[in-house]
This record gives sequence, structure tokens and C-alpha cells, in this order.
Amino acid sequence: MNLNVRHTFPCTADVFWQMFWDEEYDAMISKSAGVTRETLWDRQEGSDRVWRMRFTPDQELPAMVAKAVGTNKLVYEQQSRLDANNVLHWEVFPAVVPDKVTAKGTMRIQEHARGVDRIVDGEITVRIPLIGGRIEKAIHKSVVDSYEKAAESSLQWLSQRDLKLA
Repeated sequence: MNLNVRHTFPCTADVFWQMFWDEEYDAMISKSAGVTRETLWDRQEGSDRVWRMRFTPDQELPAMVAKAVGTNKLVYEQQSRLDANNVLHWEVFPAVVPDKVTAKGTMRIQEHARGVDRIVDGEITVRIPLIGGRIEKAIHKSVVDSYEKAAESSLQWLSQRDLKLA
């Protein structure tokens, strides 16, 4: 299942990345998305910044999904690489059934008349016979909902600072 999420923010690309790396912003995003985020490691590899995080959602999975994967919460790790062109490449590694779930893609920032667009493209694939498609839809909905909440928090963070299009 393809993932495409786009939000516009009233700021420059530099301000967006400043927000993205801000510790206060990170705490705000974690709270609004209902996910505990833990940085496992973070390092520089040439001109790329590479890091890995563990995500533990507060919310439990729908019963059908929980039964299929054998857990109530879909804990996962995400490895990200921010390249020299400011394209963030991400890949998800679920704690359960890692051989049956693939999720990866990119996030990029693009200039927009009202600031910048954050564009997330990716693919989510669940290889579980008979119910994989339904699980993909549930994961897709959860990811999109999470990005919607993060966008609201981002707009709030920006409104609390005098950064905007400066």
C-alpha cells in the first residue's frame, strides 16, 4: 500500500529543520501522537546524519491486528538517514513479524508559495495470508493519523515562535 502525506507549513526549509531537531518539539510530537520515542543511536556518516529510534505507541492495536501479530502494541524501530540534499530516507523494523512487514520511504521538504511542503512518500507491505491487506490498511490509517497530529503540533510550535517565513 502506497503512503503519500503532504502538509504545508508557514516557514522556510531552514526553520522546518530547526523545528525538526528541537527537543521541545520532539516532546510535543511524542505527546500529541501518543507515542514514546527513544533515540537508540545517532551518528554522522560522511555528509549524512543517520539515527535509529524505538517507537512505542500508547494506543493498542485493533483486535484483529493484535491477534495476527501476537501483541497488543506495535513497537517498532525506525532507522533514518538525512542526506546532503535534505531528503530523509526511513525504514521501519517491527519488533514482531519483521519478516512479514516492510515499511520504508522518504520525507522531503519542498518550497511552497505559503512556506514549505513536507512530503512523505512510502510503501507499507504486510505479507500475512488472507488478512495482510486489512492490516496494511490499519497501519496506513495509523501512520496518516500520526502525521496529521504531528502537523497540528508543528503549526502550534511555529505559532509560538517568531520564526515563520523569516
